[in-house]
Amino acid sequence: ALTSELVRRFPPNEPGFSNIPLLNYHYLSNLAVSDLVRVFGLPLIPTQYQYITIVCSILLGLTAIALAKALQLDKRFKLWLVFFLYFAGDIIFLLPMITGIGLQFSLTTLENASSLWISPPRFFSLVILLTGLTLFVHWLKKKDLYTGVIMAVVLGSLIGFKVYVGMFVISGFA
Repeated sequence: ALTSELVRRFPPNEPGFSNIPLLNYHYLSNLAVSDLVRVFGLPLIPTQYQYITIVCSILLGLTAIALAKALQLDKRFKLWLVFFLYFAGDIIFLLPMITGIGLQFSLTTLENASSLWISPPRFFSLVILLTGLTLFVHWLKKKDLYTGVIMAVVLGSLIGFKVYVGMFVISGFA
């Protein structure tokens, strides 16, 4: 409903109320999807629930590879990084079974990769975080003002996508 509202107007109104502006909510991920729908004339529902999930999943793997490449890590490490990035949340269910406790699905969201798409802002923020860290590694090597400004804008946008990831980055840099 929020993405549909953003396709029609900006700033958006509350999707469930009439003529009440949406305040105190981070909707940059919805804005990204709504702009794709509006600019390219894509259908809303398939874009929100099918296309953007595939695109962001691919971007997550590519940004992880870019970060590993910027850190000049071994090719095998890159492959394991991408493997565990995609499948570690699925493997976590098997660990209690291997230890003899039995198959359990009562794990928290941070350990459960299947629930990552319940919060699209979190998923967008992970892609942006890896991009910002890659830019940070390049900035450490070059000490270039242009790279530093781009890195600051990318990492600063994390607050708008998911405040918890943004606060983690700010506290890490502090």
